[in-house]
Amino acid sequence: MTTQLEQYVIDKARTLRVERGLLQIDIAYALGVTKGFVAAIESPNMRAKYNLEHLNKLAILFDCEFADFFPSEPFTEENMGQYNAC
Repeated sequence: MTTQLEQYVIDKARTLRVERGLLQIDIAYALGVTKGFVAAIESPNMRAKYNLEHLNKLAILFDCEFADFFPSEPFTEENMGQYNAC
């Protein structure tokens, strides 16, 4: 099961990848993983997740801040569902 925070991170990374015209294979190469791993992360039915090292490499690749992968405020009961990574 993917948490809301994990899904936010995955959605943000996917959005940045698409905005920059990159393919899953490009991300896989940058992270040193397989295309299948990146596809599994982006699939809602899989349990694969980016770790902090992956996010650091993605921030370098996308030329963005590490913090850009996270919502501006923590998820709470009151704001659940309010955030969108896109």
